[in-house]
Amino acid sequence: QSNLIQNEQAIVISNIDSFLAEFEANEIRAEGNYVGKIISVTERVDSINEGVFGPYLVLGEEYSFSGINCNFKSENQNQFIALNSGDIVTVKGKVSDYILGSVVLDNCVLA
Repeated sequence: QSNLIQNEQAIVISNIDSFLAEFEANEIRAEGNYVGKIISVTERVDSINEGVFGPYLVLGEEYSFSGINCNFKSENQNQFIALNSGDIVTVKGKVSDYILGSVVLDNCVLA
């Protein structure tokens, strides 16, 4: 399914702070606007992690309590070997949730 996302039209998020502020201001409205939609965001990598279901990146400012968690398929793990915290990346993924100040994207791909 991640290959499909690569070819899908995405909502471009040009300002991560404004995007997250929409969720902080009214989570119900923001989820209605974005959950299930494909977004594309270019942002700083805060951390690169291995989760139970595969690798994920956290995008946003260092030491921030909010950001974007980008979940990738396990078969895409090799593309993270050259990445470091602080790098700027463009990620496309499907918005699935808003948890504890972070927007969660699934089926992500590096664009």
